[in-house]
Amino acid sequence: METAEARLARHAATLAYRDIPEPALDGVRRLLIDTAAVVIAALRSGECGKVRDELVRRGGAPESSLTATETRVPAASAALINGMQAHWYEWDDVYDPGAVHGSAVIFPALLAAMEAQGGGEDGPAAGRAFLEAATAAFDIAGRVGEMLMLSAHDGWMPTGIAGSIGAAAGVARIFGLDRDGILAAMGIAAASTITSRQPIKDKVNCKNTQAGLAAAAAVNAATLARAGIAGPPNFLFGDYGFNVLLADGRRSPDAVINDLGQRFVAPAVSIKPYPSCRSTHGGIDMALDFLKEEPEQQGRVETVEVGTSKVMFDLVGGPFRPGGNPRVAAQFSLPYTVALAFAKARVSIDDFDAERILADTEVLDLARRIDHKAEPPPWAAAGDVYSQTMVIRLANGEVRERSASVLRGMPERPLTDEEHLEKVRDAAKGFLPPSGIDALAEACRRVAEDGPARIMHWFRQAGA
Repeated sequence: METAEARLARHAATLAYRDIPEPALDGVRRLLIDTAAVVIAALRSGECGKVRDELVRRGGAPESSLTATETRVPAASAALINGMQAHWYEWDDVYDPGAVHGSAVIFPALLAAMEAQGGGEDGPAAGRAFLEAATAAFDIAGRVGEMLMLSAHDGWMPTGIAGSIGAAAGVARIFGLDRDGILAAMGIAAASTITSRQPIKDKVNCKNTQAGLAAAAAVNAATLARAGIAGPPNFLFGDYGFNVLLADGRRSPDAVINDLGQRFVAPAVSIKPYPSCRSTHGGIDMALDFLKEEPEQQGRVETVEVGTSKVMFDLVGGPFRPGGNPRVAAQFSLPYTVALAFAKARVSIDDFDAERILADTEVLDLARRIDHKAEPPPWAAAGDVYSQTMVIRLANGEVRERSASVLRGMPERPLTDEEHLEKVRDAAKGFLPPSGIDALAEACRRVAEDGPARIMHWFRQAGA
């Protein structure tokens, strides 16, 4: 009898372009545009630049592209830095049902693998192969993330685990491995990548490296599988599989593979409008929606009370303290991000510059007057982590009450094409000319026809 793990591997090995519905293909293309933009956005980061320079200095086989340089590096190195950059500013997409930042792992790994194959990244054959591998990778990462969702609230990061397993399957597909080879790659990734939320708790930028480490692990896992290394085939439901270790034995194999090949994950991935932890987005939404309805109240907010699930409070609650890394602290603070939204009537990447954070007394003062409590709405269903409430007290004594359960960027409340393009332009501004940004987006849209080579061309041109 075929195990759940083997069924996932078979899906990755056999999924054909003709069998992928247009909404799923469109979802992958849209996520690809988003990821390309946020990778380029990280050119603002001195830390990312230092890592990129070190990987170039270290050298190795000239296989795969980085941003801002024509020098190519080994595929695992490219996956590492491009994945790190994709996740650097907390602006990358997320599959909410599984808490997986899949794109930041999957696309850097697959793009690096396509280039490493040598000469096979141009044209429709390469483009369709890329979309087949990416679609399957999202399906696997999302389903494994769903399986681990409950334990994610106990301190684990599904992105590093589920993302790496899905990306390993996609890379192995690109490498031409069959079902057994893909299963081996997934098992190796599962055995070598596990990530915790402690970097979030400690407010350190190591958190932003986790997607890159998972992407590099996926490339390495597929490389080992191609060389004949056997990964554990029962990495999910074996005696020491993730169901036992991370899900208390509560998941069934049927739940993981149900509707595989019929329900596709990519269209259900949320695109993040704001460069901050997803758990801050409901508060930002409520603040911005309030100011849109009552713009005359900007600057007149006296106090704010926000009630959220304990899961969200544990991630972004408590008084805002800049600490040693103000950028990370601000991006993981509901009081700070909500204060920013009320004060500026917008939240953009420029707002998370460390010096600006420390100097903005208006935002800092309002953040001190925002009370965040682990009190979910009474109407929230069990397991509903995003539903929340807000009580706004104005300077004249009036009170406004708001609630949120569906966040901007979710499939139920998607960004419009214009809103998404605005984000892409905001992310890449200063590193590509407007015509280059549009050309990069078009290269992502046309990946099925042209292959991914043009995308990597614009990566190399960005900031150069």
